[in-house]
Amino acid sequence: IGSLAGALVAAHRTRSDIRLMVSSALLLGIAFAAGGLAPSLTIELLVLVPLGYFGMVFLAMATAVCQEDTRPELRGRVMALFSVAFMGTTPIGGPIVGAVADAVGARASMGVGALGSVAAAVVAAVALRRRAAAAPAADQAPEGPPVAAAPTPSAAA
Repeated sequence: IGSLAGALVAAHRTRSDIRLMVSSALLLGIAFAAGGLAPSLTIELLVLVPLGYFGMVFLAMATAVCQEDTRPELRGRVMALFSVAFMGTTPIGGPIVGAVADAVGARASMGVGALGSVAAAVVAAVALRRRAAAAPAADQAPEGPPVAAAPTPSAAA
């Protein structure tokens, strides 16, 4: 239910939003943590709805940001790396999270998901702030020497 709602909300947007991507990663981490701390199956099932929602919004926004912010001639390569990062790491992360669940319990494996999502959101938020802080300085820096105006025909006469 949550994933379907998240997909519909993300599909309704006309452009990607990197802030929405970062905030959905943070909220996904919070939902993972809430799932790991849920005291009963009923509450766990209720928490899985926002977890699916934020997971789908994050995935849709991350995909859209990569596609919209990449030059057309590099888009295929960037999306290939994006796919490797998202789907190609499952064979590595799956057994690690499974080992955590086996050794400590399923709640701890939800905590691993929470830590990963929150850490990714914090790193992305810091990077966005740095980029925003650097943007005004880049706009004010001169791009090269000033260009002298070409003489007009009336001035040459």
